[in-house]
Amino acid sequence: VRATLDEVFGRSRSLREIIWKRVSSRSHGDYYPATHDSILFYSKTERVAWNQIYEPLDEDYVASKYRHADPDGRRYRKDNCLNQNPDRPNLTFDWHGHTRTWRWTKEKMQALHEAGRLIYTKTGIPEYKRYLDESEGVALQSVWADINPVNSQAREDTDYPTQKPEALLERILKASSNEGDLVADFFCGSGTTAAVAEKLGRRWIATDLGKFGIHTTRKRLIQVQREREKAGQSFRA
Repeated sequence: VRATLDEVFGRSRSLREIIWKRVSSRSHGDYYPATHDSILFYSKTERVAWNQIYEPLDEDYVASKYRHADPDGRRYRKDNCLNQNPDRPNLTFDWHGHTRTWRWTKEKMQALHEAGRLIYTKTGIPEYKRYLDESEGVALQSVWADINPVNSQAREDTDYPTQKPEALLERILKASSNEGDLVADFFCGSGTTAAVAEKLGRRWIATDLGKFGIHTTRKRLIQVQREREKAGQSFRA
């Protein structure tokens, strides 16, 4: 598959290999038991639809980093105000007796100071208050270990052997498409991509050479229509 995609899109358009960890461990199989699938992320051009997805902050991370709190209990962590790029003359100025290359302009620093978002060390160096309740989480990385495979008792289970969970396709479609975009799945199998695309307001094309795959997908999309109609949501024939 990778060789074919390199030929179609060009090797330079291979942007990332994502590891989807499906199960935590297995006690059977030869050599190293397979517990993951690879998802190959390619783009046709340099113009890529991209919506950053975030994961919730880990509880241990929150406990170790957000150790400070305002009198009202609002938790925050301290972040430095220095710019990592020293070659920014417009951001190099004196602030309370310290000349540095700062992260923001002097006007922005003054606004943060007046808003109480800056606190100062004993030597007078400012630090930024980054509040926990303002955090979107951690940017999604290339190893996904938080999505389980389809359980045989799950409502979305179609008894199709290679069915992927809707949560997996929802993450992919939210990151790489917007409402009204066209999503294509040329090996649609159980129809997960089309079902999720329909629920997310995307247009879609789903194809498969197998009659069972087409039958399963069609039946599944009819069910999606019924669920949306019952919930008073818009649906298409």
